[in-house]
Amino acid sequence: MKTTSTQSAGHSGANCDTTPPTLAIVMEGGLVQAVVTDRPEAIRVNVRIIDYDTDGASDDELSEVPQGDGSFCDAVVDHRDLTEAAIDLHHIVDKTDSDP
Repeated sequence: MKTTSTQSAGHSGANCDTTPPTLAIVMEGGLVQAVVTDRPEAIRVNVRIIDYDTDGASDDELSEVPQGDGSFCDAVVDHRDLTEAAIDLHHIVDKTDSDP
């Protein structure tokens, strides 16, 4: 995974009391590489990556995931720790975001 940053990660002068933390899912090649935030101290969360593409997974890698209709689906479930971003999340602007 290639990352470059010309600014330090974390706060960019925004007021931390009113600005919600930013959470990012970092992917490469269709695989989740990391779950990061600019303010890990502000978020307490358990992160689970649920992958319903089970081709090639062994039986011991599969978990039954309860669905909304009461049924169960097999999936590969991975636990990820939420870590502090080493990239400047405030520099990233989503074109669909109406509040830059």
